[in-house]
Amino acid sequence: MESQFDTLLQVIDHIRAEAPKSLRKIYRPSKAKPELVDSARTRAYIHLYLLVQHGILNFEEREKYITDGQHDGGLDAYYIDHEKKIRYLIQSKFHLTGKKFEVDKMPIGELVKMEIDRILNGDSETSYGKPYNEGVRRFQNELKKAKGIYHTKVILLANVPHSDYQIRKSIGYEKYEIFDFTRSYSELVFPYCTSTFYSPAEIDMEISLKNKTQVTLEGYIKTRYGESQVLIILAPTKEIGRIMSTYKNAILKYNPRNFITLQKSKVNREIEESITSFETNDFAILNNGVTMLAEDFRYEPHTGDKKRGRLIVTKPQIINGGQTAFTLSKIYDSLYVDRPHIFDGKEVLLRIVKLKKSPNNPSEFIEILSNATNRQNKIKEADRRSNHQSLVDIQLRIFDRFGYFLERKTGEFQEAKEQKVLKANYIVDRFEFVQAYTAFLGNPSTARSSAEKLFTDKRISELFPNVGVAAHAFFAYKVYQRVLALAKQERKNNYGEAKYGAGLRYGKFAIVAAVGATEKWQLSGSEDFDGLANDRVDKVLAKWKSFEARQKIGNAGFDNFYKGGEVDAEIKAFFG
Repeated sequence: MESQFDTLLQVIDHIRAEAPKSLRKIYRPSKAKPELVDSARTRAYIHLYLLVQHGILNFEEREKYITDGQHDGGLDAYYIDHEKKIRYLIQSKFHLTGKKFEVDKMPIGELVKMEIDRILNGDSETSYGKPYNEGVRRFQNELKKAKGIYHTKVILLANVPHSDYQIRKSIGYEKYEIFDFTRSYSELVFPYCTSTFYSPAEIDMEISLKNKTQVTLEGYIKTRYGESQVLIILAPTKEIGRIMSTYKNAILKYNPRNFITLQKSKVNREIEESITSFETNDFAILNNGVTMLAEDFRYEPHTGDKKRGRLIVTKPQIINGGQTAFTLSKIYDSLYVDRPHIFDGKEVLLRIVKLKKSPNNPSEFIEILSNATNRQNKIKEADRRSNHQSLVDIQLRIFDRFGYFLERKTGEFQEAKEQKVLKANYIVDRFEFVQAYTAFLGNPSTARSSAEKLFTDKRISELFPNVGVAAHAFFAYKVYQRVLALAKQERKNNYGEAKYGAGLRYGKFAIVAAVGATEKWQLSGSEDFDGLANDRVDKVLAKWKSFEARQKIGNAGFDNFYKGGEVDAEIKAFFG
C-alpha cells in the first residue's frame, strides 16, 4: 500500500540520517548516485528490524551486527540474545518501490546461499574458498565467547511464499521467522511511529533498605474483576527516572497520557523542584506515587548487601503517575551526570498490581485503575477512552487496511512527526473520526457535540461494536475530509452559497449524513475511498439547495437548523 510504504521509506531515510560521520559514505551517499542510495536504504532496513525488535537504540551498536557484503556466506546480519540464549541469523531483501516490496518473492536459491552450518561450525572460509568478511568473523568470535547452549533462529525480512519443508530444508532445518511486507508494516513501521517498540520484558530496581523496619507491603485483593496481587514499596526516584528515560511510550501503553504531552503539565515543575531543591526525602510523603500494572513481580532482600534489596518486575506498564515518572526521567537525563547525588535518599511510593487471574473485563479494569488514582491534572475524556479495546482494534485495522494512523492518544505520533517520518495527512484526528462516523450513521446533530459527550464509554462501545465497522468509519472520515476541503476551497466565495446553499458553512456533518443515507453501504475496504467520497459528496451537494428549499427555516436561520435535532430526520427523509 502506497501510504504504508511511503511511511516505511521515511523511517528508513531518518535512520540513514542518524548515521555518524564515520559511516556517512555508506548511509548518506550523494543523491546523484541512486545505486548507492538504494544500497544504503537496504542496509538501513536491517537497522529498523534490530531497533524495533531487539531494542538496540544506538546506531553504531546496531552497525556491529551488519555482515552484508562480499563473502558474507548469505548472512546479512546477526544478533545474539544472551538472556534468551538465541542467536538470530538475518537475511533481508528490500525493494525500493512499494509494488515490488509487497509483491516480489525471495527465490528459494537465496535461502540455499545461507551457509549456516559452515558459519556456526567456525569455518573461516566460504564454500567457494574465500575468507569470510569481517562481520561474519566478528559473529563467530562472539559465539566462541558465549557460554551455555544457544538456539538458532533464522529471520527472513522478505516475502517468502515457499512451503515450510522447502524453507527448513534450505536453512538446515533451523527454526525461522518471516517478516513479509504485512508484518514489516504492522510490527516494524507502526511501533516505530508510536514510539512503543522497546517494550520492557523485565525491569530490575535496586531498593534501599536504610531506615526501614518493613520494606514491602504485599497482599491479595479480590475485586469484581478478579483477584489481584498488590505490592507497595518505596522505590528510589533514580530508578523510576532511569526506567522512564529508557522506555518512554513503551511503558505508557495503558496510561491515558503520552510521553511527549506530559511535558505540558504544570505539576511537573513542582515535582522537579522537590527533587532538585531539597536534600531531604519530602518527595516520598508529598507525591502521590506511581502505579504499575505487571504480569509478575518479586522482591529479593538477600543480595549480599545489607543496605540493598532488588525488585524485579515482569512486563510493567505505568498506568498512573506518568507525570511523576516523566519528570524524574527529565531530571535523570539532564542533571544526573553532572549531579550524581541528586537522587540520593529520595524515594517515591510505588504500587504494583499483578492480575493473578485474568479479569472478566481487563480493559475496563485497567481504565478504572487509571482513573481512580493520581488525578494531578485533568485528563481529557477522549484520552480516558484512548485504551478502549474498540479503539485499539479499530486503530490497528485502519493502519493494516489503509495505511493511516488513528491518533487514539494526544501526541501519540508527536515524535514521528518531529522526525518528519510521518506525514500529517496520514494521521487521523480521533475527534473528527468519531464525529464523521456519528454523522454518517444518521446523527449529524449529535456529531456536533463536545468530545466530553462523544467519548463516553457507552458511545464508543455503541459506535464501534466490533472491528468490522472500521471500513465504514474510515470512509465516513474520508467523506468528511472531502467536505472540509470543499469548504476551504469555497471559503472566499461565501462558502459556495450560490451553488450549495448553507451546507458548506453550517451543515458539514449534515452532508456526511446525507452520503450515509443514500444507500445501504457494504464496504470491503478495497474501494478507492478518495474517489468514492469525492463522487458521493458532489452528488449530494448537487441536490443540497433543493434539500434546503424544503425546510421552513424562518428567522432562526440555517445555523440553528443544522444544530437542531430535526435535521437528522430531514436528511433521512430527503436522501434516504
